[in-house]
Amino acid sequence: MPPRDRGRGPPETRKRRPGQEAANLEGQGDGGRITRTGPAAQARSRLRRQRLVERICDLGPRVVFELLDELATRHPGLDADLDRRLARFAGLDPVVLAAVGGNRFPAGPLRAVGDRR
Repeated sequence: MPPRDRGRGPPETRKRRPGQEAANLEGQGDGGRITRTGPAAQARSRLRRQRLVERICDLGPRVVFELLDELATRHPGLDADLDRRLARFAGLDPVVLAAVGGNRFPAGPLRAVGDRR
């Protein structure tokens, strides 16, 4: 008996449920995952990326280097652009950056929980 396909076939053959958002199929460079489009999804993705970067930075400069080195290795031609951007960011003054709050991500959005008046 062949295994059942539980909606894991090619995206163009899957049926969408009512109310399901349209998928962005252009970004197949992300492992073939379907990504949602729209401002809310982009904001969630950006916030998730910020939190992951915070965790990676807590691991120290070696981990950050390994990540950037892996990106340069897997994406030929990116290394020169990465080097230019690294030089630009390395030239920032840490004291000035801290004084203007540029060394931290902004606080996350707050939501009121409970009483609705």
